[in-house]
Amino acid sequence: MNSPLSRTQPSHTVTLLDCTLRDGGYINDHDFSAPQIDAILTRLIASGVDVIEVGYFRRRNLERHAATIAHCPHAFLASLARQAPVRYGVMVPPGDVEAADLDELADLPVSVVRFTCTDRNLDKAAALGERAKRLGLTTCGNITRVSECSPAQLAEVTRTLAAAGFDTLYAADSNGALHPTDVTDIVGEMRRHFTGQLGFHAHDSLHLAVANALAAMSAGASWVDGTIGGVGKGGGNAAIEVLLAEVSKTDRRPINIAGFSLVPTSFPHDFFPVRFKEKLDNVFYGQNNLNIDKIKSLESRHST
Repeated sequence: MNSPLSRTQPSHTVTLLDCTLRDGGYINDHDFSAPQIDAILTRLIASGVDVIEVGYFRRRNLERHAATIAHCPHAFLASLARQAPVRYGVMVPPGDVEAADLDELADLPVSVVRFTCTDRNLDKAAALGERAKRLGLTTCGNITRVSECSPAQLAEVTRTLAAAGFDTLYAADSNGALHPTDVTDIVGEMRRHFTGQLGFHAHDSLHLAVANALAAMSAGASWVDGTIGGVGKGGGNAAIEVLLAEVSKTDRRPINIAGFSLVPTSFPHDFFPVRFKEKLDNVFYGQNNLNIDKIKSLESRHST
């Protein structure tokens, strides 16, 4: 069984999950060096996020030289810091594992398992979710490409996954096509068929990822994803630094987003957004309602 780690979990009304390694990995084919992985994990552990999704858990259909984050080998998962004030998670494509493969996770520092769910793999995803639940893992079903689902399809998928006993069901805007009003409707539809926790995974194709994440929270979602700088597949994800700043207002959680400014030094110049340090600073300015005169005064004091 998955034994609890010897640390105190903070009590937050919103669970912030960072998937920089897993979703940001689409930028570099998940080919992170060990120092790059360490740089991301170190800063995330100190940032105030609740869960770090460290990659895809695959044990079947592997490419010959699959990158670490693309399949999460046992040695990598075993190396994760057990005393960190976060939980670790993996994403599991149902077609790339068999039920017995999940047993490996029982004694590793991983406690959150998310399964990619479509109307084509529901039976297997449900069976895997039930297996993971018996192992003592927190289980999430991620309904992908949710913008392509009709209300009737979404209701059917939600009911099927609810019956499997998932702890959390996610709506994933894989195509980055949703607007905040759409997100509100989707979360509301899922709530009609599921009494557990709801989550939302945004993509930023229309530059609405953060707005959509906030709309999801307002509609009742209590799990929300982001990545450092919003890096990720397609248009990217919601910026975790902005979500941390927003959620800290209500959760009163201590956050440290300034540390993210050090992460890009381990990466090629085009991995993180242009002017990333400046954008991080502006999150602080916006969070504290600072006008341009106060900002210039702060910058002047720090430069002397």
